[in-house]
Amino acid sequence: MFDSAWGFVKRHQRKLIITAGVAGGLYYSGKLLLGRITEMQTASAKERAAKDNIRRRFDQNQRDCLFTIMSLLPELSEQVLHEVDVEKLITELRAIHVPQRSAASSQTIEKTQNAETREGNNVWSENGERPAQNKDGGPNSDGEGNAEGASGAEPREQQEVQAENVTKRTKLEIWEDIKIQSFTRTLIAVYSESLLTILVHVQLSMVGRSTYLESVVGKYTGDDVALEGRLSSRLSPADEQNFLMLSWWFINRGWRQLMGLISEATNHCIGQLALKERVSHRELGALFTSIHNRVRENGLVQDLPAILLPLGDEN
Repeated sequence: MFDSAWGFVKRHQRKLIITAGVAGGLYYSGKLLLGRITEMQTASAKERAAKDNIRRRFDQNQRDCLFTIMSLLPELSEQVLHEVDVEKLITELRAIHVPQRSAASSQTIEKTQNAETREGNNVWSENGERPAQNKDGGPNSDGEGNAEGASGAEPREQQEVQAENVTKRTKLEIWEDIKIQSFTRTLIAVYSESLLTILVHVQLSMVGRSTYLESVVGKYTGDDVALEGRLSSRLSPADEQNFLMLSWWFINRGWRQLMGLISEATNHCIGQLALKERVSHRELGALFTSIHNRVRENGLVQDLPAILLPLGDEN
């Protein structure tokens, strides 16, 4: 039996060697290929996890920015509404009509009393009795009363005309202020909200970068991850807090400098616009464009650092 098996091996020695070599090569190649596939799967899983981590942190950063902006806007809007108080002008405009109505009612009552007095004098005359005489003995005639009434009515009419002219000028001035301040407040709201959004996004993105680097270093060790900035630029908790508090400057002081630029540009571009002039959508867009260009000419870009951040020794 052994002799026959040995004889079979002897006869097919070359074929068996080739078969063993091929089988060993396939086995080694399979092991190598399986190892490479495993490495690729591991690298792909790490890359996918890193991308998911970045996406998750980006979404969280966007939500944090949104919540932060929504919490800061009420304070900013309160100051804008207080400084550019259009409602106060509207209340002042409505208050002008109250004295006019009271003056008209008093004039009506006075005319009614004068009419009643004349009717009483006519009744006494028809009964044949004399009207009451004055101390000098002269009759208190209707002619003299009419003369006195006419002489008293002329200055009153002049005063009414003068008061009406003053009222018209005041109303016109108030309407001009309402026109300009309405545009000014609208543009301040647009500019300030945009700048506050940019500032908050930059702040939270820089703070979020430091947090992301810490999470990456804590999760991956060795040579798996190469960090460009290393960790030398990482902010301390105290620096992070101070950095995030920089938005206080813009909310309480910086926006007032922005208000000065916008007010000057609005007065220059809107001041010549008549109150009763009709403005189309295209013309309104052109007005906003001209105001924007005027604001840029006044140095908005150059003043942005002083508007957004405290410079120098400001407290």
